[in-house]
Amino acid sequence: MQIEPIKPVKPVQEVLPTTISKPVVKKIKPKPTYKPKSVVTAPIQSNKPKDTLLSSFQKWLALYGYSKNTVRQYGLAELRLISRYEGEITQETINGFLISLNDNQNGKKSDNPFYRGFIKAYVDYCNETKNTSLHLVKRRGKGLSGDGDDKKKSIKFIERQEVDTMLDQLKEDSQLYLMIRLLFETGLRAFELFNIRIDGKNWGWNLDTRFIWGIGKGNKRFEVKISKKTANLMELWLTKCNNPDQPFLLYKSGGDPYKSSYEKFYRILKDSFGITPHQLRHALGHHLRVDKNFDIEQIRKVLRHSDIKTTQIYVVATKEEVYDKMDREIFDND
Repeated sequence: MQIEPIKPVKPVQEVLPTTISKPVVKKIKPKPTYKPKSVVTAPIQSNKPKDTLLSSFQKWLALYGYSKNTVRQYGLAELRLISRYEGEITQETINGFLISLNDNQNGKKSDNPFYRGFIKAYVDYCNETKNTSLHLVKRRGKGLSGDGDDKKKSIKFIERQEVDTMLDQLKEDSQLYLMIRLLFETGLRAFELFNIRIDGKNWGWNLDTRFIWGIGKGNKRFEVKISKKTANLMELWLTKCNNPDQPFLLYKSGGDPYKSSYEKFYRILKDSFGITPHQLRHALGHHLRVDKNFDIEQIRKVLRHSDIKTTQIYVVATKEEVYDKMDREIFDND
């Protein structure tokens, strides 16, 4: 029996585990989107302070204590009024603006309270800052009154006796007492009163000569004279007040001092006496005409009206005034 030779066995080679490499993911950069140069992607921010973006009418509203929302809404109404009449504002355009709005209320004549409020404020603004003699047309019957009913707005003047009563009630408050005396004696506007200060240039006073001067409406320089008693009271107040350089500000810290002072002063007069600061200016004009027999040109000089038409509201006499004068000067002599 033949034995086959044993074949050598090949050694088994150790198989090492192979590392599996991760697939390389190629990052694809997004293609830049094309933006034309004319397209603005961010809001434009003005370098001007917000206050300068308001119209002069809106600044006037803010000064007189209207809310921010009302200032904004009335500003939009002003743009509508000006754009409709191309900036030419007369009594006829005021009347036409209101009538056209009221006639468009569902085809019925109605009195739109928002626009009447706006027109009332706008008329007061124009009369005070532009020396116009506009007035708000009264509503009579159905719709607004027409040209035949176009009469000047009747102003309820404060009599001298009422001013004296107010002063008697305010004797304990040195600042308010002095402020009302100044407004009634000089015809200063409220914003002029709060701005009284010493700046070495445009504003100041001399209590020896009894003059106060500053920059008033229309950026015009003014100079008013005060009585000896008021000059003495002012000299005394300057020694007691916290800020003698600006002695008539009523504000607390924070916010706009002039606006805050006006709002506080307005509330005091309205809540305590039912009047506004500007009515004291009217009271002076009425007092000079009725009680002191100043002529219209002299009153215009005192109140610093640019146009004498503005002063004519003090010339219109009421029936009661005529009858009182007849009783005093005619019938008593019989």
